[in-house]
Amino acid sequence: MDADRDAKNQDTKLLTDTDGKITGVTSIIEDISPPEPTLSHLILNSMNYGVIFADNQGKIVLYNPAASQIFGDEIEKIQQEDWLQDNKCFKSDQVTPFALHEIPLIKAIQGETCKDVEMFIYTIAVPEGIWLKVNGSPIYNAQKKLIGGMIVVCDITEQKQIEERLHQQQAQYRSIFEAVNDGIFIDDLETGRLVEVNPATCEMLGYSLAELKECSPANYVHPESLHLFEKYIETLRTTGYFYCQAVNIRKDGKLIDVEVTGTCCTYNGKPHGLALVRDITERKEAEIALQKSEAQLRQQAEALETTLKELQSTQSQLIQSEKMSSLGQLVAGIAHEINNPVNFIYGNLIHAHNYIEGLLNLLKLYQNHYPHPITEIKQQGEAIELDFVIEDLPKLLASIKIGAERIRQIVTSLRIFSRMDEAEYKAVNIHEGIDSTLMILQNRLKAKPSHPEIKVIKKYGKLPLIECYAGQLNQVFMNILSNAIDAIEERDTQRTTEEINQFPNYISICTEISQMGELIVRVADSGVGIPEKAQSRLFEPFFTTKPIGKGTGLGLAISYQIIAQTHGGSLKFISSSVAGTEFIITIPIDKKLHKNPDSTKTAPDLK
Repeated sequence: MDADRDAKNQDTKLLTDTDGKITGVTSIIEDISPPEPTLSHLILNSMNYGVIFADNQGKIVLYNPAASQIFGDEIEKIQQEDWLQDNKCFKSDQVTPFALHEIPLIKAIQGETCKDVEMFIYTIAVPEGIWLKVNGSPIYNAQKKLIGGMIVVCDITEQKQIEERLHQQQAQYRSIFEAVNDGIFIDDLETGRLVEVNPATCEMLGYSLAELKECSPANYVHPESLHLFEKYIETLRTTGYFYCQAVNIRKDGKLIDVEVTGTCCTYNGKPHGLALVRDITERKEAEIALQKSEAQLRQQAEALETTLKELQSTQSQLIQSEKMSSLGQLVAGIAHEINNPVNFIYGNLIHAHNYIEGLLNLLKLYQNHYPHPITEIKQQGEAIELDFVIEDLPKLLASIKIGAERIRQIVTSLRIFSRMDEAEYKAVNIHEGIDSTLMILQNRLKAKPSHPEIKVIKKYGKLPLIECYAGQLNQVFMNILSNAIDAIEERDTQRTTEEINQFPNYISICTEISQMGELIVRVADSGVGIPEKAQSRLFEPFFTTKPIGKGTGLGLAISYQIIAQTHGGSLKFISSSVAGTEFIITIPIDKKLHKNPDSTKTAPDLK
C-alpha cells in the first residue's frame, strides 16, 4: 500500500473480535489529502490482513501492503480509474462465483456490513483464482454521513486447499468405510450405543443404520456374549485395545459367530470405540467340521491300529492255540496208547499176585511135609536163593503194582489236562484240572541236584462242578504254574543254599466260592516277583521279561483272554520283590454272567 497518499485522516480505529484478532479499521475522513504518518498507518502496514478503503464513489483511497500482495501491483493502476466499470481488479473475461454487486467493498460503500464472506475470485496477480474471507464495513463522518467503505481481506486459499484435501481424504475414508466387507462399529463409550456402522454391518445383522442406532446391544449381542461387550467398553476406556470371539444375533434370530477387534478413536471430537467385526460363522463351521473329520480320522487310525494289533495277536494266538491243540491231541494219543497196555498189566497183576501167592503157599507145604529134599532140589534152591525169593517176591509184586498205579495216574492226568473228551462248555471238577497240571509239572517240582524241591501247598475249598471250557482253563493253570516255577528258579540263582534251606520254595494254591457266587483261584509263589515297570504290560501280547528264546510273551496274554473274554471273569495279580507274586482268577459260576454262556457251543477260537 501507499500509506503516504494525500488523504487527511482525522480519526482511525482498529476493529477486533473477541479473540483480539483485527477484523477491520474504521476511519472518519473529512477530505482526501496527503496524510501524515500516524500510529494507525504503522499498524495498517504491519497487518497480515489486506485492508482497502474506498470513498462513497468506489474510488480506492487507501490500502496496505497485505492487500497489494493479495491483488498484485495492478491495484495501484486502478486507484485513479473506475474499477467498477472496467472491472480491472476482477477480470471480466473469467467467471467468478459472485456477481459484482455481491462484492463486500461495494456493499460497504452502500452502507452494508458484511462478515466472514468467503469468495473465490480470479485476479490479475493470481489468474488461477484465490479464496478470500472478507469483512466489510461502511465508513461514516462525524455527522454520521456515509463517506466510504472498507474491507479486511484474508487469503484463505491454503486453508481451503487443506479443507479440500481433508474432504477428499474423508471421502476416501468413507468409501473405504463403506466398501469394507467386515462390519465396522463406532460406539459411544459413555452410553454403549452405536453411533455409526458401515453397510457390511447392516447386512451382517439384518438391521438398517437407523434401527441399529436405536437398538441396545442386547438386541444384536447374544446373552452369553453380553459380558464380553461390557468388557469391550470397559477395556477401551482404560487400555485402548480389545479382542474376543463372541456370538451375535441377526434381526431374523439367526446366530452368527464373530471375531471382534476393538480400539479407541475420536469421532465428532469425543472418544469412541472402533470395532472391526468379522463374521467367522463359516470358519467356525469349517473348524468344527475339520475337528470332527480329524476325530473320525483319529478314531479310524486307532481302530486300524487296534485291528492290526488284534490281527497280529490273533495270528500268534491261533498258532499257539494250534500248538496247544496239537499238543493236546498228542498227549491224548499217547495217554490212550499207554493206557491200554498199562490197564492190561495192571489187570494181570492181580492174577499174577494170586498165582504167585498160591505157588508160594504150595512151596511152603512141600517144605513143611518134605523138610529134607533131594540133593538136586536143595542145590537148585540155594542157587536161586529160594528163601530170598520167597521173601522178596511179594514185595516185588507190590512195587510193580505201585508203578502201574503211578502210570495210570499219569495217563489219567494227561487225559484230564488235554480234555479232548471235554471240549464243550460243561461242568467239570476244577481240582482235577489243577492236580493234573501239577502231575505234568511234577518233574520240575521235585528236588534235583540242580535245584531244591518246590513244595505245593493246597488249600482247596469245597467247590461244586464249575461250568467252563476245561481244556482252556487247564491251559491257564499251566501258564501260571510254569511262570511261578520260573520265578522261583530265578530267585534261587540270587540266594545261597543256607537261605534256600531257611526259606524253602513253595507254591500255594487256594480255591473258594466268594459271597458273590464266583469261583476264586489264588496261585501264590515265593519267586522273584514282577518288575514294577513291567506290571502294566504283563498281559500285553508278545511282552515278556524272560530271556530271548525262553518265553514268547503269549502265555499270560492268552490266559487273560481265556479268563476275561471266554469265561467273563477277571485275572489280576499282586507282586513284590519280597513276597513274590499272587495271581487271582475269578470266574462267575452263573453262566448268565459269561460272555459265552451257551453250553451247547464248542470252545471258541482264541482271538
